[in-house]
Amino acid sequence: EIWQHSDLVEIVRDPNEPSRLAFLRWNNGTPAILHEIDRDSKRYVPPSQGAGLLAKIVLPDRISPSGSTRELASDLESVISRFVEINPDDVQTSVGFVLSSWFPECFETVPYLWLVGPLGSAKTTLLKLLRCLCRRSVLVGDIRAAALYRLAHETDITLLIDEVELDGSRSASEMARLLRSGNTRGADTIRNGQRFSTFCFKVLASRLPPTDGALSSRSLFVSMRPTTKSLPVLDARAQLQIIQEFQPRMLAFRFENLSQMKQYQFPQQELQDLTPRMKQLAVVLLTPLHDDPQRQANLIAILRDGDDANRVTQSLEPEWLVVEALFRMCDEYHPDGGQLCEMLVGGVTDEVNYMLKLRGEGPPLTARKVGGVLNAQGIKTKRIGNHGRGMVVNLAFRREVHKLAREFGLDRRVLVTPVAIKAGYGGARCLLCEEFGLTAGLRCVALDRPRPRRILSEHRDHKREPLFDEDSHDVQDQTGEGDFP
Repeated sequence: EIWQHSDLVEIVRDPNEPSRLAFLRWNNGTPAILHEIDRDSKRYVPPSQGAGLLAKIVLPDRISPSGSTRELASDLESVISRFVEINPDDVQTSVGFVLSSWFPECFETVPYLWLVGPLGSAKTTLLKLLRCLCRRSVLVGDIRAAALYRLAHETDITLLIDEVELDGSRSASEMARLLRSGNTRGADTIRNGQRFSTFCFKVLASRLPPTDGALSSRSLFVSMRPTTKSLPVLDARAQLQIIQEFQPRMLAFRFENLSQMKQYQFPQQELQDLTPRMKQLAVVLLTPLHDDPQRQANLIAILRDGDDANRVTQSLEPEWLVVEALFRMCDEYHPDGGQLCEMLVGGVTDEVNYMLKLRGEGPPLTARKVGGVLNAQGIKTKRIGNHGRGMVVNLAFRREVHKLAREFGLDRRVLVTPVAIKAGYGGARCLLCEEFGLTAGLRCVALDRPRPRRILSEHRDHKREPLFDEDSHDVQDQTGEGDFP
């Protein structure tokens, strides 16, 4: 047959011989099952299934009408809710993930769907359901890092992993590193001189969420609990029925929408209050719902709540802690800015460790660690007399700190109490916060308060070393009272 460049082709199972693979060719809405395709003087044949991985991949064996996006999404929500009891918001998130998994070539970054719950919370049941619904899905109960990069590299799959436990062991640390890079296209892994791609949609199930903030920021979490509710059993027969019903519809949904998905641009202004990482993940889930604005709006609200939870986890990572400390110190001590002062690395370290203490976390960071984070973020330190290393704090420095705060998703909400946020009050006015859009919609008030020229060091501890005035070098009040906030 003549190959048309507008044709779409998918590997399917031969409807007449399930142990054999075939091509399903889609030409202007007309499907055809083929066992070979000729194009540009080359002949293409499906891979031999054998007894390996291809035998485990879920594939459709035909194509059937998908219905509208709204109808398909509603049916997906119904089948998930029939077999597992989870929050309606998590059902919508799962449906968005399923739909997105059928368009992997449209995205440079993809989310992980992370199922979290204790024993008996039906995590494995939901994994089996998602296996029936996602594109080219493979469910594994345990996997090592070496198998992960080979599996993801050799096949364009949706990988579902049960019992993921990142317990701090060497193998778990390597798995976490691969997962951190596996949601971004082009972030390949080199092993034994060979390049492997671990990029693919992934669903992970564990008893506890990951403690790694970078990994959490790549994930959408589904919370699961034990239930006493009587639900249908998702046995092999039920799974086969779901596969036969939904895989052909999902394939039609892919063919009908692929060209639109590649061109669709979700309005970024709708996501402006999300962190940069969550914006990337949100676009992936929202794109397949391009003609269902109500579900898009619902999903944005759900993702916004998840983003707030991710901020808490990220706030304990060294980079976020150091940037937040700089942001706090710049705005608390110099709300209107401009006067020259100096800030010691030790002072930033004290602020970071004070924040960790307030949050009940540890261990504390050392000044050497904080100095390394500062250098990694482009903040250069220098010798400050006989007091140690630090930074000159002028308008340019404060501007750079506010830029970092914006890039790390921080705003005025980290500077004030929950009571103030509820009242809509954001503290003292800061022109740079306004310039960089960090006010978070809070009302700020201009205050006429002194701007001391200080070397900031150990300012949170009542037993701290004396503070020195840059001009007089007199010892200042060590109780934290007086003109020092």
